[in-house]
Amino acid sequence: MRRQLRQMVRQRAGAIVNVASVGGLKASPTRPAYGASKAGIIHLTATAANECGQAGVRVNALCPGWTDTPALAQSSRSGGIGAERAAMVDALVPLKRYATAVEQAEAIVWLCSDAASYITGQALAVDGGTSVQLMAAPGPQID
Repeated sequence: MRRQLRQMVRQRAGAIVNVASVGGLKASPTRPAYGASKAGIIHLTATAANECGQAGVRVNALCPGWTDTPALAQSSRSGGIGAERAAMVDALVPLKRYATAVEQAEAIVWLCSDAASYITGQALAVDGGTSVQLMAAPGPQID
């Protein structure tokens, strides 16, 4: 990022999107080192955005949630995408499904586009609502 920023500051334009995780936004009792490292990416992003914004350079972070990837499917740690994991996603993700890799990529493309020209220093959660999920959500509460 340092080398990219040097060039972008010289040309007085550019956009960088770092990839962090929803784990950097929300504490996980079983993965503190992972969460701390992703929170560090988010903080680095905000610092770079603050330092380089006056040069016309935007820096943001994507914070993916559960995403259906080959690595997830093969992961013995996550158990792959089976019925047990699907039930957990149903409990933790308000949209009740995994994101696709394409959905994550489209968010990055958008953050780099002119459509996001006034967005910098942000950590965009593309997580189906995981980062705003209540601990014991009772379901829809529509009055």
